[in-house]
Amino acid sequence: MSAVSHKFVECDLPMRNPVYPFTGLLATVGSTLVAVLMTPVEYQTAGALFPAAFVMTAGLLLAPVLSFVRDARSFFRLENLLMLGLVYWLLLDLLEGAYALSGVNSAAVEKALLSIGIFAAGIWTAGLLPERPLPRFILEATKLKLVPGVVFEVAIVFFCLAMLNYMLACEFDVVLMFSSLSVGRWEAPWTRATVGDWTAFREHLVYFGYVLPTLTTVQMIQRGWRHAATIACAVMSVTVLLFLTQGGGRRIIGVTVGAAILFWLLTKPRLKKTEMLWGACAVATLLAFLELMLAYRSVGLGKVFQDEEITLRTSQIHVDDNFLRLAQTIDLVPDSFPYVYEKRLLYTFARPIPRVFWRDKPTDYGFNLAKTLTNQIVTLSASVIADWYVMGGLGVVFFGGLFYGWLASTWSRLLAVRNSPAATLIYSLGCMAVFTSLRSLDELVLQSYMVLAWIGASLLLLRFQQQSHVPA
Repeated sequence: MSAVSHKFVECDLPMRNPVYPFTGLLATVGSTLVAVLMTPVEYQTAGALFPAAFVMTAGLLLAPVLSFVRDARSFFRLENLLMLGLVYWLLLDLLEGAYALSGVNSAAVEKALLSIGIFAAGIWTAGLLPERPLPRFILEATKLKLVPGVVFEVAIVFFCLAMLNYMLACEFDVVLMFSSLSVGRWEAPWTRATVGDWTAFREHLVYFGYVLPTLTTVQMIQRGWRHAATIACAVMSVTVLLFLTQGGGRRIIGVTVGAAILFWLLTKPRLKKTEMLWGACAVATLLAFLELMLAYRSVGLGKVFQDEEITLRTSQIHVDDNFLRLAQTIDLVPDSFPYVYEKRLLYTFARPIPRVFWRDKPTDYGFNLAKTLTNQIVTLSASVIADWYVMGGLGVVFFGGLFYGWLASTWSRLLAVRNSPAATLIYSLGCMAVFTSLRSLDELVLQSYMVLAWIGASLLLLRFQQQSHVPA
């Protein structure tokens, strides 16, 4: 066995990875209609929508469960993960009875449930259409041979690039940089202003750090946990994660660690019960840490070492109140505010353009839910479904589902690339980026930076490997 594969298990059996779009479509349509009809008259109280949310959850997850029963690995197809994401980002609050739905009318609540079903139906409908091939540059990147020494060197380069953001912000004062980990999320030297400037270039360096936990997992599989390179990668990953934690972005921690967990699971040709149990424990630990971040991100990690008591809420998993914000958006648009149409997409795709090159770049897309409700400069997440809805209503929501379904079925083709840990790595990073983008359409652009960073590095390394004739 060559240095390329190492402890990766290479299997020549065809990867089945079954998916059931027609079953998913029927279950989604049926459960959505039942859920809407089950919306109670007294819907405002916390927990009142549990029956409706439970029925819809069962409908959304039926096809993913069937995939899991047929082949456990197929549960991690992006189509199935998107169904799980809709439950996590939107229905989990209702299942937990997280809050009362005050301030919105019953029609908006029913329409919010309907919009979730329409979006999911769009995803499954796209799965019934002919598959499209992956872009050539992505397929080319899957040919990279993950040589252990090269992976370690790349990890060092990515770590240095990620930390350069914090070093520049602190003017290379290492003491200031690490001491700033103890302050609140808005008090650190690298905190971004409301309107960006030249520091936007510096801040983009952080995306290189998003890949580090997955590269650490690669080293662990190839060399074992006790190897010096694996330990070094783990230290670099934890360091970057500490700085990302100080920034308070829970979704970022979820993306980076989640991609590493997903990569580890997908390197197993046959998932055994013990491996699934370890994976479930890793996800549970990640969710627990994300809950811990809620308590400390405003006051700083320094409070961990102080006697001051911090109240931890452990009764439920907290997301972003997305269902409530979706219902509020539907309640306001288009009755009080007109549809924004293409302005939402233009705002999203303009995000990568630094404001120093476009001084009049819009600060919103024509509808600001937070400003409407609170008249304050805050961010209220309302899910990607709300983003599509404000562009033209439920019809556009279905189109958004089609787009996500096309993206999912296309990206899942990476699972068919056999004997390629590089393909699995790219797939894992992309899956978590798309999964997180269910929170907001902007995340689809922002989280794609880490995927592009790795693909760009892969193509560069592949060129060197081909010139030096690295053995397969």
